[in-house]
Amino acid sequence: HVYFRKDVDCAAPGAGGDRECRNRVWGMIVTPDQGAADITYAKSLVDDVNRRIAARGLDPSVQVFLSGRYNYMATEANDVLSDLNRVTSVGAVVVGGVVFAFFPSILVLLLIFIPLLIGLAMDFGIVHLTIGQLNVVTTGNFAILFGMGVEYGIQVYSRFREETKRGHQYVEAMTSAVGDTGRAIMLAAATTAMAFLSLVVARYRGFSQLGWITFIGVAFSFLAAILIMPALGKVLTRFKLVRAHKFTGSTIDDVLKRRGEPPRAHAVIICGSLVAMALAGWSVYRYDEVYETDYSKLQLTNAERERARTYENQLFGMSGEPAVLAASDREDLARLVSRLEYIRDNEADGTIQRIDSILTFVPGNQEEKRVVIREIADIVN
Repeated sequence: HVYFRKDVDCAAPGAGGDRECRNRVWGMIVTPDQGAADITYAKSLVDDVNRRIAARGLDPSVQVFLSGRYNYMATEANDVLSDLNRVTSVGAVVVGGVVFAFFPSILVLLLIFIPLLIGLAMDFGIVHLTIGQLNVVTTGNFAILFGMGVEYGIQVYSRFREETKRGHQYVEAMTSAVGDTGRAIMLAAATTAMAFLSLVVARYRGFSQLGWITFIGVAFSFLAAILIMPALGKVLTRFKLVRAHKFTGSTIDDVLKRRGEPPRAHAVIICGSLVAMALAGWSVYRYDEVYETDYSKLQLTNAERERARTYENQLFGMSGEPAVLAASDREDLARLVSRLEYIRDNEADGTIQRIDSILTFVPGNQEEKRVVIREIADIVN
């Protein structure tokens, strides 16, 4: 839908300097030859419409708004990509801040995060080769992988730090860390990866692709922690970019030990766990009520989209995304219309606002009109 808005009959400026104007809105419906499910096509269509409007050289006082499913798909795709960058950046900062709180050293952050970033980059490459594109379900998954994958590097480094405190050199300490802790980490990574891999059998491609991307991401995060992290630390120490003891600074637990052991809170933890279990059980019991069935509430909204929806209701008296039903015959059509009218009139939370069918446009005195039409046809012939 394309809307043209122009202010008319503007009054003189008021005390605040603003002018009050009535506005007139013209609407135009463009019917594409392809569905809106293809985001690439939706984007190209919206761009083409905008180019054609710009080429017309409209008066500057005329404002143009686009709405409809094609425009929503195109703008939502751009908004999702923007959110992906924002979420990934915030996730990286938050996770990095938590790690730095426990291991207050920039060198330790580099030792843990550089292998993780390499692993996630390899995940991106595999996804591009096997799937090709992300979707609305998988776009935010890399922020989740960032938090999941950093776990393996933290465990390797923690064990490495314990070994260096015992007097072992870098190679001995890292060999012991990877050799002992690596088995447990591999088991943890394998169970997590296989759990997500089970989603691949889902018929909904959003879930199946989510499972595949997470499976690959967890696998590469684990390999990066046990292969790339030891090599990176060795390179830094061999070329004397940093000394080995720089990787073994104080941690938050050292600080706590120096200040005294924190008070026990076993009772608080147990009570909190019981409350959480009760809430979880209540949520499962009330699953039908807590599950959101109105997917429009999940869509991204902005001022321009809400303004366009207002124009849709004013000009067309219906939503910009109507549902279309097909009937097999006239009797079936009558039953469908009757059922939909009942839902519209009797269900308080119903979403049906208007119902149109081919019968809607048939006049009540149709038979009388047909007689007149036949008479006119006889005269014409």
